[in-house]
Amino acid sequence: MGYIRISKENCFCLYEHEPVDDRKLKDFFRVGQVVLVKDKLERVIGIISFSDFKKAKENGKYPINRTFKKITLHTGYMEEVRKFFDETNYQSIPVLTEEGELIESFIRAGMTYNVEMDGGKWIDIANSHLAELVRKKGYRRIKICITDSQSDEIYSYFKHYESLYDTVEKILWYDIWKAKEADIIITNGKMNRDLHVTVYSFHSLRIELEYHLLLQNCIKNKINLYLISTPTADNVWNTTGEEKRRISKGKHWIEYLKNKESNSELLEQVLDRKDEIDQFIDSCMNLPPVVVKNQLCYEREHISAYVNVINGNRLTEGIPDGAEKHIYLSGNSFVFGPLVDDRHTVASILQAMAKRTSELKDYKVVNEGMRGIPFYESLKRLNHDQFFAGGGDIVVLFVNLKELFFELEEDAKKSILDEIKIYHLEDVFNALDRTKVTSYFIESPTHPNEFGYQLTAEYLMRVFKENCDDVWKRNFTWDHKPVCENEAMLHENREEWIQYIELLKRYQWEGSGTKGAIVMNCNPLTYGHQHLIEYAAKKVDYLYLFVVQEDKSTYSFEERYEMVRACAERYSNIAVLPSGRFIISAMTFPEYFTKEMEKPETVIDTSNDVMIFGTYIAPILNITVRFAGEEPTDFVTAQYNASMKQMLPEYGIQFEEIPRYAKEGIGVISGTKVRESIKRGEWARVRELVPETTYQIIEKRDKRKWADTSI
Repeated sequence: MGYIRISKENCFCLYEHEPVDDRKLKDFFRVGQVVLVKDKLERVIGIISFSDFKKAKENGKYPINRTFKKITLHTGYMEEVRKFFDETNYQSIPVLTEEGELIESFIRAGMTYNVEMDGGKWIDIANSHLAELVRKKGYRRIKICITDSQSDEIYSYFKHYESLYDTVEKILWYDIWKAKEADIIITNGKMNRDLHVTVYSFHSLRIELEYHLLLQNCIKNKINLYLISTPTADNVWNTTGEEKRRISKGKHWIEYLKNKESNSELLEQVLDRKDEIDQFIDSCMNLPPVVVKNQLCYEREHISAYVNVINGNRLTEGIPDGAEKHIYLSGNSFVFGPLVDDRHTVASILQAMAKRTSELKDYKVVNEGMRGIPFYESLKRLNHDQFFAGGGDIVVLFVNLKELFFELEEDAKKSILDEIKIYHLEDVFNALDRTKVTSYFIESPTHPNEFGYQLTAEYLMRVFKENCDDVWKRNFTWDHKPVCENEAMLHENREEWIQYIELLKRYQWEGSGTKGAIVMNCNPLTYGHQHLIEYAAKKVDYLYLFVVQEDKSTYSFEERYEMVRACAERYSNIAVLPSGRFIISAMTFPEYFTKEMEKPETVIDTSNDVMIFGTYIAPILNITVRFAGEEPTDFVTAQYNASMKQMLPEYGIQFEEIPRYAKEGIGVISGTKVRESIKRGEWARVRELVPETTYQIIEKRDKRKWADTSI
């Protein structure tokens, strides 16, 4: 169980010295659990719980509980909040200062996800898909139920596209019953309340959207899609008495692994490991959380003796050399395989079986299982996969039907059931002879051992032999047309974008040969930048140097542009031009200008900038190769380089990253070293780091300024 964070302005509070608004209180307790009570000095002095409210209906008086659970604000209070919800069955807890002032409150939530991500990364405001889906359903008056910061993100998204609707408004979560002037209320979580207005959870909308996009992709790319219902504690009834007792305890498998001494017999039986079981258990328990990169969820890179994650996916053993077609296995932890080593995941077992069949021997099995993520994130990953151009790829989507249908609204459930056949893997586990099979799971069939995955792989092989045409229940058509994720941004800045395109056209080089590009900030230009320019100019017939135009650096754009122009003027095959607001700008890549404040482990989404360059800018100038210098210390630029390496080939652009330039006795040369030397007044050192043309500009600007401040 997790929790939802509520800002103090969204908490429901009463004052002990004021009459109780009985109707408002009743409205609140239809959706809420705990009311906070304040005194005249704004100090929280008690609570009224839902149970207190029900008792008060009998005697007409609302009792205030003055010995309520609370947390005092301190450095590690978030860990205390987490522990509170893990170890108690309370529904709510406020966070107060020493003086009793309310800071925020937390309420118990139904589901949590083990994902390292910034709330703002969940919603791409430049992508109108969700807004169009709601419009397509016929809703015109939209209200967003505000419970937390994520709700504010959802509101900002729909407000951005309010031209599609008559109204887009906020409503506080405890005022949801008053939402009469609305067609639909969109919430950040499932609300099992019988309201007079249609209520949609944000999760449900995302699932419905990504699912239908996946169906479109499957039809367009001739992909065989299989929907597999996973075995769970709810749908597997063929269990032993001991398994039933473990299921009823409701513990997570990791709790059994933590107490491995007291559960040693069970763990040896299920994990089937007598040797090195301690090392194996430690490997299972110490996996890093899922991360978000380029607005998609991935398993974090991980290397160990038993569990390895490469390029965001769990390692599949035995992939044949030269395999071009794919079998994508997608879903949550059932697919990932948290209680087995790489060799015994369903993906690796299936890969070994496929190699022994003539139909599937040239396929590679991709394990896209991700632990603890919303279901629509698995769908989103599939919608961004590179499918085999000739068709014939296979997608196997594993779903927990109970959880999926809980999150979906009724019309979305019906849509899924009407469109595609569902294969019930739980039937295989329910057919087991339990007199011969010992425990194959610890706390739930959702997390089986290698025996469970062997059964799963055998079942998939039988399913694949069926005629895939029988999977579709009807002729599927859906007229939702995907849009370029950057179109909204470019449309908002249409006039500026048109002007920039005209500028690019003036720089078009009509000669034949290879055209390349470098995007440079040059704060200031160093011998390292000069080395990169010289290298690239020799590798291509014509080179475009884009100077970052955003004025967020030590040196102004005009000064940096002059440095680059002066350095490049001796080359006849180089054009120097401004980047505008569409290449490495505060609009396309804002993190670039705050990178000194970022932490090395932060995951930066650089895809927007790369997509604009590949989709729009490079084709105008016929650019087919882009150059950059290695960035071993600047982690933001390093992530940008990694995105270019991954994404630019999709646009027919080669990416070449060259080693950093170093001088004997100085080491790697960087703009940071130059700026630090200027601060210290080490002008001889500066001269060793930058070309003479750059030094003259620095001297004119900085030497006099430094001399004035040192008097």
